[in-house]
Formats: sequence, C-alpha cells, structure tokens
Amino acid sequence: MRLQTDTSATDDLKQWLGQGQLALSLIPATDTGMQPYQGLISLVNGNLSACLEDYFHSSEQLATRLHFASSADAVTGLLLQRLPDDPQANELEIDEANEMWEMLTALAATVTQKELSELEPSSLLHRLFHDQSCKLHPYRELAYRCTCSQEKSDTTLMLLGREDLLALLEEQGEIGVDCEFCGSRYHYNAADVRRLIEASLSGSVFSARSDSDPGPKLH
Repeated sequence: MRLQTDTSATDDLKQWLGQGQLALSLIPATDTGMQPYQGLISLVNGNLSACLEDYFHSSEQLATRLHFASSADAVTGLLLQRLPDDPQANELEIDEANEMWEMLTALAATVTQKELSELEPSSLLHRLFHDQSCKLHPYRELAYRCTCSQEKSDTTLMLLGREDLLALLEEQGEIGVDCEFCGSRYHYNAADVRRLIEASLSGSVFSARSDSDPGPKLH
C-alpha cells in the first residue's frame, strides 16, 4: 500500500477500505513482561497520519503529530509526541512547554515529501530544528514479525481437551487457529489432530478447562 499524507480522494483510507478498521498491534520485548496489545482505529479521518494521531490522543492521551512520505521502495515517517508535564511543574513552565510544542509542530509541518523521503535523519533534524538541541540515537533495524508459532498454536489446541478437539474436527473437517496480531492461520487436518493427541499421550496431558474460561479463539 502506498502511503501519502494529503487527503485527496485517491489517498482517502475510507474510500479504499470502506467500513474496514486499522489494527495497531503492540508486541513488547519479552524482557518487559508486558502482554501484547491490539487497538482498533476507526477511519473517520481521511489519511493514515490523522487516524494514528487520533488513536494516540484518545487511547494514550498523548498529543502526537505524524508525517509520512513514500517512494518506490520505502515509506518514511516523522513522529513528534508531547510527553506529559512534570508533576512538579508550575503554571509558567507548563505554558512554556505548550508554546514549545506549538513551535516544534509548526516547524515539522514544513517538511516536504522530498525531504522526508531523501534526507538522512541527521540532515532532516538540522533542517527542521537547527535552533533546538537534538539528540540522534543509534538506529535499530525494523522488521515485521510476530511471536506466534506452530508450537504455540499446538499448545492452544491441546487446551481444548481430546474429546472437544475430536468433536471440533468432526464438525468442521479441518481446524484453523488464527493469530489476531499478524493474521497468520494455522491449519489442522485429521492427521495433524492425531499428531497432537499422540504427543499428549507420550508426554503432555491435555488440560481441563473450567466453564468460566472461554478458551482460545478458533475460527
């Protein structure tokens, strides 16, 4: 999908996706101890940046500005976010911080598609905020990935118990387990179900599920 920042008819997300929604998946690093989270973003705004800004405002209570640019093989983004005020800050300090935020967002709004697509981060920061003190952190490689796996899908199914698993297989002919974060689907035919049952008999034991536990979401 080619991303643009203007709201012309050809770049209107609502026109592209109709009644669809955007899903924002947050998968923390394993050492944080935090659980994955997914939020749904409505398409009341015309473009991606406006939709995401609305999400941060309503869900995170953080003032945010986003600018996107795209080229033939890459998408580049600029994000500005206003951090909460110090609890000990006085009224004057808060007013000064608000004025600084307004100035920085105004400067960021002057960025062009060409600059955002072609300039190195250090050059872009100097171009936009040369009167401010900016710190450029080391870059990190980004990749689209999810922590779901065949093994985790197997474990999810084994929680159903042998009888429920066989009944589900008989009813549907094939069982599918969907990852609601990345959209991957794991398929299980009769041979796969037998493999799970044999594995449970040789080692793990199927867990009984209480009536109050709805269990994994299967489709």
